[in-house]
Order: sequence, then structure tokens, then C-alpha cells
Amino acid sequence: MPIEKIVIKTTFSEQEKADKEYWLSTTPEERYLAAKIIRDRFIKIKYGTRKRLQRVHTVVKRK
Repeated sequence: MPIEKIVIKTTFSEQEKADKEYWLSTTPEERYLAAKIIRDRFIKIKYGTRKRLQRVHTVVKRK
């Protein structure tokens, strides 16, 4: 059974409207998770690993 190819042509403004409607239809949790996935992928591509805060140790001498 061959796969049917479907092509839909839209303008940028139509696509932006469809994107906005999609994201407004999702829950805040779903939007948060999507943003987190995009952020994690960007960090992995740019830095190779997930960046974390650097630990800093200070030695204090008491009198």
C-alpha cells in the first residue's frame, strides 16, 4: 500500500495564525514542556552538554 503524498501551500501569515491557534489550544504545562525541550536541544547543540551552575568553594581561616 503506497503512502499518499499531500502538499498544502500556505502563506507566512496563514501559518503564523495556525501556529498561534495551536499553541493557544495547548495547556500551560504542554507549552512549558515544549519550551524546555527546545531549550535543552539548543544547549546540547551549542555546548555539547547541558550547562549547569559552576560550584564555587571558598576556604575561610578562623582566628
